[in-house]
Amino acid sequence: MKFPAILLLLLSILEPITSQNILSDSILNEIQNNIIIFRIRNSAFLSISKYGTIDAIRPLFSKHLLDPKEKLLLTYEIKDDLKYPQNGYDIFIVSNPGHSIISGNVVQTTSALDFNLKLSEKFLIAYNAIERDIKYLGGEFYKSIICPDFPQGLDSIPFILQLKYFHYDLTEITLKHTRSTKYIYSAFSKSLEKRLRFKIDREYLDYIELVE
Repeated sequence: MKFPAILLLLLSILEPITSQNILSDSILNEIQNNIIIFRIRNSAFLSISKYGTIDAIRPLFSKHLLDPKEKLLLTYEIKDDLKYPQNGYDIFIVSNPGHSIISGNVVQTTSALDFNLKLSEKFLIAYNAIERDIKYLGGEFYKSIICPDFPQGLDSIPFILQLKYFHYDLTEITLKHTRSTKYIYSAFSKSLEKRLRFKIDREYLDYIELVE
């Protein structure tokens, strides 16, 4: 069967865009912006007083600002063992190894201690290549609302917690208490080597408070 030339041309153009296991530079740039904005906002609290004055010679948030020719070193891999409940989405681990920055042809690695913050190097996203839609799942960046994508009920909560806090590598997730407005869950973090507690809003399951 022969295909019209125009169809073959369209397929050749669309193929790189819709490839399910590739994150384009523009998508990686969106992820980078989320990470940087999160880091700036959270480090600002360590440098700025409640009166709005800067309590440092060089505020911590300035360390996260990139020059126009700089970008975060981001690598990624698809997670075939994790399945997102909505069709068309693949889950990826995106890493910023060593909190590194690329400046020209030079890679600069920075210790998390230089930021006075506990910075994760790994982030979890779901990506739909056809719709070019990113869902920010887990890690220290701003997360997407994802609970409407899951079946309603308590059975979905352990997996939601594993996604949103995947950098803590949660196991033994159990429901401890049910209160009028909250579910109280307990889980063991392999990365932190301790148990954690979570308060989850019963009406909006995306509203999760970590109580260590």
